Amino acid sequence: MNRKPNKTSASSRNQNDTVNNIYKKEAHNLIISAIIFFVFLVALSISITFIVYVPDEMFKIIILSAVSVFCLALTVRVLFVEHKVRKMRKQ
Repeated sequence: MNRKPNKTSASSRNQNDTVNNIYKKEAHNLIISAIIFFVFLVALSISITFIVYVPDEMFKIIILSAVSVFCLALTVRVLFVEHKVRKMRKQ
């Protein structure tokens, strides 16, 4: 039998490239979110250690406020990434 080579059209290749780019961006965003989450866990453990061992109340308040701001920034980052991914999937 004579088989024809599998040729893809230009629009099909562009669509495949677009899908591949979306997956690469999603993977990149997932890696960034994982790194941020790991840093958050480290900051949380350090802050708990400081809260347990430091007697100064003002210092504890500063640490807790810094950790809460970091949690807020992490939440905003995750929501932003989720919004970008949903927007890319709609296109």
